[in-house]
Parts: sequence; C-alpha cells; structure tokens
Amino acid sequence: MLNLGYKLGPAMAAGCPIILKPSVQSPLSAYLVGDLCRQIGLPEGAVTIISGGARSVSNLLSSSPIPAMITLIGSIATGVKIMQTAATTIKRYSMELGGNTPFVVFKDADLDKAADVLTALKYGNCGQICVAPNRVFVDATVEKAFLAKVLERTAKVKIGFGRDTDATMGPLINKSAREDIHGLVMNAVSSGATLHAGGEIESNSVGSFYPPTVISGVKETMDIYQHEIFGPVISMVSFTEEEEVIQMANDTDTGLAPISLVRI
Repeated sequence: MLNLGYKLGPAMAAGCPIILKPSVQSPLSAYLVGDLCRQIGLPEGAVTIISGGARSVSNLLSSSPIPAMITLIGSIATGVKIMQTAATTIKRYSMELGGNTPFVVFKDADLDKAADVLTALKYGNCGQICVAPNRVFVDATVEKAFLAKVLERTAKVKIGFGRDTDATMGPLINKSAREDIHGLVMNAVSSGATLHAGGEIESNSVGSFYPPTVISGVKETMDIYQHEIFGPVISMVSFTEEEEVIQMANDTDTGLAPISLVRI
C-alpha cells in the first residue's frame, strides 16, 4: 500500500495517467486501491491496474512507445531487464532496486533505543522492507551488551497469521524466499558466524514462516554481508574504529537508506 502511494501521488500531482502493474505475488491491495479510485470518481483511464506475468504484461508495457516514464520497485536484475526492454524509445526512469543498508551502533549510543529500532525494522513485515537495515555494525566494546538486548526483544516476537490477535510477525511472501534467506544464514554460519537465535525451518510448518534470527561474527566475505537479506535476520558485524565503520558502511554499490545510530 505504501509503495502504491509512492507511485500514485506524483502521477496525480503531475496530472499524468498511470498504469500500475503489481507483483503477481500480492495483487489484491492494488485492486482495492483501484476500486477506491473508481469510488471517488477519478476519470476513467487516469489510474489503470493490471496484473500478470513478466512476458505477458511487463514486457509489453515496457517496450511500448506510449509511457514517458517507467518506475519500478524491485530487484536489480529486474530493473536491468526492464530498462533493456524499454529501450525501444527514450524514456525517463525512477528505479528503487535493492539495498544493503548499514545500521551503526557506537559505544555511546542508547542501546535500548537502538535495539528497539533495529528489531522493529527487521521483524516488521517479516523483514520484507526495502529500506530495512541489512548490515548491523556494532562497536566491539558494547557488542555483548547490545546482543543481549536484541536477543531479549527477539524472544518476544510471536509468529502467526495476520488474523492471529497475538501475532507480531507474519510469513514471508513464499517458500522460495524462505529458502533463499535460510541459505544466506546457513552459509554465514558454515563460514564462521555464530547463530544466537532462529535459523531453523520446522519441517511441518504451514506457510512460509521463518523465525526471527540473530547472527554475529559476520564478515565482509560472506554472502549475507554482500546481498540484501529481505527477511527477519539480524546480522551483526563488529568494529573498533569510527573511520573503519564509515568505510565499511559505504563500501556497497547499493544503499537506498543509510541508517546510523550515532550518540543518541
């Protein structure tokens, strides 16, 4: 719903009609917004919503000479493909493609506040937020204390469907996403990271749930450090010097939303 608002607002403000193509994994919210547009009396054609696969819909929309601008929220690979397909004419682009956001906790930070913010961002929407922290850098002198606070909050997360009144975290979008996330966690652990919570898939679990997971000892060479997790996994990296962590935080070809907790 938030992403729909990001796209609808500017188009309406500019007086431009817009075609929305939601993910086939989650089209219903877009259809509901379309119905609201009808109810409030928007002119027919001002907002069009169509769902379908990449070949049947996305390629046709991208390659058409009609759109003056194409905007996308998705993966880097998808963005590259869309721009290649759309190169039939000169178009403008606005692409939000993946992230590797740093979250920095210095030794004089408010550790309780830092733990509250981090766990809310990583476990909200099961970590499926494009601007959620991906690499959590923690000063070595407070790492143990901060880890304890994060684990305390992690233990309170209740997994369940949205209709469950006591659930605080739902499932991932599908089981394929769960397998990808679990692969990143297991690769990190086999490469020397320490698993403190989660990291297991119940064999008889219903849906695509993944437990809130915390690992420490993450290194730059690990896949989980280099790739967007997009799931409920907190991966902690230790640092000792401020200049060091600034360099590490900026050492990425993606970003979206750099987040730092500095002396709060």
